[in-house]
Amino acid sequence: MTTTKTCTECHVEKPFEDFYAHPAGKYGYAARCKVCVSEASKAKRRADPESYRSYNRFQRQHLTPEQRVKYRDTRRRYRAANKDSINAANRWLYRLHRAKVLADRKQRYQSHRIEILAKRKAARAVQSEPAKEVAR
Repeated sequence: MTTTKTCTECHVEKPFEDFYAHPAGKYGYAARCKVCVSEASKAKRRADPESYRSYNRFQRQHLTPEQRVKYRDTRRRYRAANKDSINAANRWLYRLHRAKVLADRKQRYQSHRIEILAKRKAARAVQSEPAKEVAR
């Protein structure tokens, strides 16, 4: 029996381990190799990222309460374990889109100015209370 198969996309002969199992495919393996499948998937995602975002958003909205807790805990553990790399990525994105970020902040401040100032005033009042009690 043969131990290799030719990918229909890249036309390279590769061992069966380089193909996903597929019961309808020749020898029980898919027609395209794992590398070609991966590249096609990435290209499709890059071409239409919003459809993937909306699908993921839809899936998250329909989680059971237990699944929500598990999802939240998984994300928290990931963020705690990868804090440095996440911060580095956020700094890089900020530098890349600095003008847009600053414009968005300015626009948000202007549209929510009254609420923001009220929150600041309340926070200052809370912070100054302990200082007054200590002085008495």
